[in-house]
Amino acid sequence: MEGHTLIISKNHYENMLDMPASLGNELLDMVKKISVKLIDTKKGEGVNVISNVGSSAGQVVHHIHVHVIPRKKGDGLRGIA
Repeated sequence: MEGHTLIISKNHYENMLDMPASLGNELLDMVKKISVKLIDTKKGEGVNVISNVGSSAGQVVHHIHVHVIPRKKGDGLRGIA
């Protein structure tokens, strides 16, 4: 999907549960910045923000990363409801 963005920590943490809480604001600020840019540039009308935690949840890469996926009505993708 055009605009799909990965936010990746420079420091190694297996997932967000392993990341110090003190870095949570930095991560959220980056998620917000990227999300607003995707919406402002018309890549999407909204976004899905996803970070899989643990193999049973689909985590394949064991380094913290967050997907910001732009969404448009009728794009054919499904969210988790």
